[in-house]
Amino acid sequence: MNHFWGDPTYSGFVHSLDSERVRDEFVNFVDREVDAEEQKVLYTHFYSVFERVQNGNCISGLIFQEVDREGFYVYSYKKNESKFRAGDFVVINEHKQRGRDVMHEGVPAWLQEVDHHNELIKLSQAMQIELPRSSDCTVDRGFYDYNSMRLKHSIELAYEFDDIPSLIEGRVTLSAPSFLSNLDMQRFRKEYPSLTQRQCHAAASAMTEPMTLIQGPPGSGKSYLLSLIIEIALARGMSVLVTGPSHKTIDSLLRTVANQGAKYEIVKIEKTTPKEQTEPFVILAADDSRLIQLEAPYLVGATIYKAYKLYRDALLDFDLVIIDEAGQMPIVHALPAFLNAERCVLAGDHMQLAPIINDPLAHPKYLKRSIFEHLHDHYPNLCIKLNTTFRMNTAINEFPSRLFYSNELCSAPSAAAREFSVNGTRCGELYEIISRKESVTFVELDHSNAKRLSHDEAEVVAKLAKDLMQGHGVEPGNLAIVSPLKAHNELIRKKLQSLLRGDKTGKNVPMHSLFIDTVNRVQGQEREVVIYSLCSSSERYLLRNADLLYDPHRLNVAITRSKTRLFVVGSRYFFPHISGFIVDAEHLRIWEDYYDYLVENGHRVSYPS
Repeated sequence: MNHFWGDPTYSGFVHSLDSERVRDEFVNFVDREVDAEEQKVLYTHFYSVFERVQNGNCISGLIFQEVDREGFYVYSYKKNESKFRAGDFVVINEHKQRGRDVMHEGVPAWLQEVDHHNELIKLSQAMQIELPRSSDCTVDRGFYDYNSMRLKHSIELAYEFDDIPSLIEGRVTLSAPSFLSNLDMQRFRKEYPSLTQRQCHAAASAMTEPMTLIQGPPGSGKSYLLSLIIEIALARGMSVLVTGPSHKTIDSLLRTVANQGAKYEIVKIEKTTPKEQTEPFVILAADDSRLIQLEAPYLVGATIYKAYKLYRDALLDFDLVIIDEAGQMPIVHALPAFLNAERCVLAGDHMQLAPIINDPLAHPKYLKRSIFEHLHDHYPNLCIKLNTTFRMNTAINEFPSRLFYSNELCSAPSAAAREFSVNGTRCGELYEIISRKESVTFVELDHSNAKRLSHDEAEVVAKLAKDLMQGHGVEPGNLAIVSPLKAHNELIRKKLQSLLRGDKTGKNVPMHSLFIDTVNRVQGQEREVVIYSLCSSSERYLLRNADLLYDPHRLNVAITRSKTRLFVVGSRYFFPHISGFIVDAEHLRIWEDYYDYLVENGHRVSYPS
């Protein structure tokens, strides 16, 4: 059994009244979040099938094709604008159901893959139920509460000892870095000369201290650092668990370690053991006998729910637990990871996207924050902030460094002077905008009443993307188009496809490699060029959706993805002080600061000029 701090002075400790209250708030958090998620899904089902498809919550007209060799059910479907992604939990119906019948009459399944190019969808079986095979099925968003009991039991297990409650409640006193940590830091400076001083400090702390917080601003090499920490730990004979808020986060880190040639066992725990292993690591089910045969050193990746199972069933022991993207993980969700920890590293950035909370009004303020931000506030001396960005050039880095990172974030020499290469020959409708010398350009429009969508703005973004790809050699894989709203992204996609179809050379642009999605989806990614579309300009709509549209964390993510060129496209009436908002809120003043920065530094160009 692992004890997070292993301090014998906590033996026989009786929890304080505050601890009992916090535990009850944890349980209530789980119950209220599950209820809110279920209601949110059920609400989408009361629309007609046509409306659900239009809203991106349904795929209709599915026709069964086959069961492939991996056991997935393959369906073709009519072209639609649905927003389903791999990993979604869905419900499939043979008839066009509505309301509660969507859930009651349908069959739940996991969405394994959506192939937009070939218009195919793959569904895996859920709960061993035979899926429908009729010629006109619908797939809707589903809800299946398989997590709440695991989380609530994790709360009970955590409160059997005082180690974890003491940590969460800020009752732990942690000393300065030990002699061993300082020794390791000096060793790493010699062995890894490419590491910055802060990175060496973080790696040394991870090897010796009971808990380390690593704040990784955009492009600061957090993922590389974590992979190096894992390699060092494995080389020292340690067993390591990697977890995070999503499969994508975990898989990415496992791939990085595996592709660097690690000679140790690397295993990802999932629902089932696949017939074919296609990843550079082994995928096993939690009940696969090969799992308990692992001998340290080994690296295991698991979601927090599988981490709970590892602890509950005493399947494996871990010397080091790494929680990646801890800035997006709610406090309660971190408990299964802590149960497994002898030593813990939390990596994230509370200045970027926060956890998604379904029912924020139901919870105390601290439970709306991430585990990273919560522990950062309690133990600021344990946080090591990486202060070098290897992504953004100096101009792109200037504003986020000043506003979000206390002017501490600096561009690495290899990135500082990086410039966007402009085609010297005049080409494209927006050549005058693209050929400007600055790295950040604000393309200011004058629409003032656009709600969710602005067709004029989407048209400008599409023209900008077309000219960048066709006139200035920007590969689709090096370009990202982001905006806060899915519907606006889809409008941009349609207009860009229309422009390319009307151009003989447009047929050669591989649209599938072009990123067009929300700000939430672009976190953790980078591109050579980014176009950030603001979308709206209706004062009433902006005020009603201020929490989404004016979230400073989203601003930080959107303007820190690009290496050499950032285009911000939108109406000046998007900005609160231009629209005349009479709201004194810190997050609105940040947007005023950003507008002033764009204008005062000569980054603004009016369109049409």
